[in-house]
Amino acid sequence: SDKSLLFSVLPQEIFAYPWGGLILIVTVILISLILIPFTTRYFHGTTGNVLPTVFFIALSSQIIWISSQGPSLIAQLIFIYIIKNLFEVYHQNRVFNLVFNAGFLTGLSTLIYFPSVFLIIICWIGIVLLKTFSFREILTVLIGFFVPFNFTHILFLLLNNEQTLNSFINNTFSISFIE
Repeated sequence: SDKSLLFSVLPQEIFAYPWGGLILIVTVILISLILIPFTTRYFHGTTGNVLPTVFFIALSSQIIWISSQGPSLIAQLIFIYIIKNLFEVYHQNRVFNLVFNAGFLTGLSTLIYFPSVFLIIICWIGIVLLKTFSFREILTVLIGFFVPFNFTHILFLLLNNEQTLNSFINNTFSISFIE
């Protein structure tokens, strides 16, 4: 939880052995159930649609791996919806709600698991590849990306928890060359 701003506020007892493992197993099952209709809809063909789900379950069944991947599993779940919004952009005229949702989900995923900040680049590449280039759509993704950060900042201010926010920002963005 050192890479998650939102999880740093929650008590660590939530992630203790019985409940943390159960939450992670339910998350893996949920991702697997979402992958089946996702691959059926966007990757045509009647055979082979279950294969990504089988690979995901096989890789996720490693108990040691799953016990240390809480925030990243939730970020993977959100990533499926980011890709879904990007695929919906293809051959549509008004896509601002879809690209805003992709940017918003990317920002939310970043709050949950900080290394997923690079998904914003995938959003931009997806929009450029699936549609003719429009600066307004790229800007809409960026605006959607920063909305969860604004809400989180307001939430931390209302809960008088600025110190947690400041320490997370300092720990995340401090680069020390002399150690």
